[in-house]
Parts: sequence; C-alpha cells; structure tokens
Amino acid sequence: MTKILNVNDLCDAICGSTLDDSTQRILIGAVEAAVRRAANVLAHRYGIVSGPAEYETGFGGLCVNFRPAHVGQECPDVIDAGDEGGNWPGGQPGHIPTNVTRPVLPPSQGLTVISTSRSKPVSMHISL
Repeated sequence: MTKILNVNDLCDAICGSTLDDSTQRILIGAVEAAVRRAANVLAHRYGIVSGPAEYETGFGGLCVNFRPAHVGQECPDVIDAGDEGGNWPGGQPGHIPTNVTRPVLPPSQGLTVISTSRSKPVSMHISL
C-alpha cells in the first residue's frame, strides 16, 4: 500500500513538517513557481491572463487566478470547469502583478525560484 497526496496535501505536509521555516518556504516557493509556469502556458493558449500561484494553509490550498485579457472576453470552458461558481470579470481586463514567484532559468539548466510573494524574498535552485 502507498499513501497518495495531491499537491495541496503535499504542501500541507511540508508546512506541518519538522523542516525549518526557511526550507518550508523554499519548497512551497518551488511548487508555486511550477504551478505559475503551467498557468502561464494555459493562459497563453487561451489568450487570457493568469495571476500568481499562491499556497495558503486553510484558505483553499494552492490556487492561481485567471482573468480576461480584454473587456468582454468569455471564460474558456476548461477554466470555468475548475471554478464554476467563480467570478469572471468580463468587463475588467486583467493585469499581472509585480509581486509574483518566477522561475528564472530554462528547465534544461534546472530551475531557480525567486519568491517575493512572502514577507522575505527566498531563492532556491533545483537541478533537473
């Protein structure tokens, strides 16, 4: 038998672990960066805007927001299916905040994550 954790459960386990706070922030930042990157690809495919990916214990887990890129733009079905009751601001074009988690190296060289969405910037390099 094995234990299977989804990404939110994994993040909960990291935050509930005995790892020091710095290591916890680095690991959560790396997961947030990977989700942000996936969200950017999906947003680009549908011509919409994705926001930062952020994990918060007890507040929905790891989430990312999507917004229209222009006034009157319809919500793509694949996005709506993930949050059918959510608000799609069709009259308000999206913007990308400057306070986000970003990967800064191509995946072929590894991934360096710099997270500024927390109170203290955190950096970590992951070799692939």
